[in-house]
Amino acid sequence: SKYDIGVRANFRAVPEPLRQMALKEMQGAFERQMEMQAAQSGDPAAAEAQRKMSERAMEQMVRAFEEIDEIVFGLAIDQANKNVHLDLSLTAIEGTKLAKQIAAMESITSNFSGFSQPNAAAVMNVASVLTEDDIQQTNDWLAVVEKQAADEIEKDDNLNDDNAKVAVKKVLSSLMGVVKKTIASGKMDGGAVLTLDNGVAFAAGGYIADGKDVEAAFKELVELAKNEPDFPEVKFNAGTHAGVTFHTLSMTIPEGEEARQALGDKIEVVLGTGEKSAFIGFGNSAMDLIKKVIDDSAAAGAKKVNPTEITISLGPILAFAAKMDPDNAQLKAVAAAVEEGRDRISVLVKTIPRGVSYEIKVDEGVIELGAKAAFGLQGIEDDGF
Repeated sequence: SKYDIGVRANFRAVPEPLRQMALKEMQGAFERQMEMQAAQSGDPAAAEAQRKMSERAMEQMVRAFEEIDEIVFGLAIDQANKNVHLDLSLTAIEGTKLAKQIAAMESITSNFSGFSQPNAAAVMNVASVLTEDDIQQTNDWLAVVEKQAADEIEKDDNLNDDNAKVAVKKVLSSLMGVVKKTIASGKMDGGAVLTLDNGVAFAAGGYIADGKDVEAAFKELVELAKNEPDFPEVKFNAGTHAGVTFHTLSMTIPEGEEARQALGDKIEVVLGTGEKSAFIGFGNSAMDLIKKVIDDSAAAGAKKVNPTEITISLGPILAFAAKMDPDNAQLKAVAAAVEEGRDRISVLVKTIPRGVSYEIKVDEGVIELGAKAAFGLQGIEDDGF
């Protein structure tokens, strides 16, 4: 009744010997992969860190395999709402660790819902409660990333001074420390937004354990690089708003670059830091956009949200592209063919009883647009769904 094409996999109906056989094959494949990676790696410490991370991921996969009740995959053509959606949902066996982890997501709230700006070309909101396993898994991954980054710093020929390498590693360590403290708090909350109404403006940000640490690391980085040739103009304390301090970095876009047409001769990058928040944006109106996000988030307060919501609207994107390339008749025709409100592609992750659902939705207008573009807009007509 819900899908035009649907598949349900009942994990508990799989006989135990077959389940154990499948798990054994998964673990064998994992061990072979680890052995191959260890043989190829020239760094035993990095290989060991990679192994720890992979082992933890494998443990979580095995537990999920044992605790999943069923998985449902479905494709539906929704004639009433004029869209097509592809769903994947899983439910956990009641009382299991996986079921309890999912239940913790049901009442999740966000203090950064202001990223959902009307008429935006693209919007993303993410909020999550992190379990101990999530925190440890992320820390393992961060350790690998930090080690790889430190190795690259050591090999960087542009940093021929050992003192410079030490200083850059210090900045890296400071930033990684902020990320680790944020992860350790057990929550993620933030988003991103792209608007194209008055030129390009992008903003991203959200909760962070210590915004002042981010600000300090940024200032250290600027101090290290300020004497480099063509270093961009930096303005500290360029403005404040609702407890957030802004710093700006202005970069000139070279003549002949395509980005110059969309962004102008200069692009401004904005960093905003509050006590428990950090934002970054670019575009000539990025600071105003961040302020709007802050104000709208404050007005909404702690709002109940889905764990992940992403929406891309093709109308504003195509209209902007056509404006940047006015001689492209086909692009102009494609942009004109998109109807407002029927131009969205969205990804939604939401909780369901004892489970979680992943949904990809494509509006009817996007499908029609794809068909017309594929045939070169040669007057193809259709009656919709």
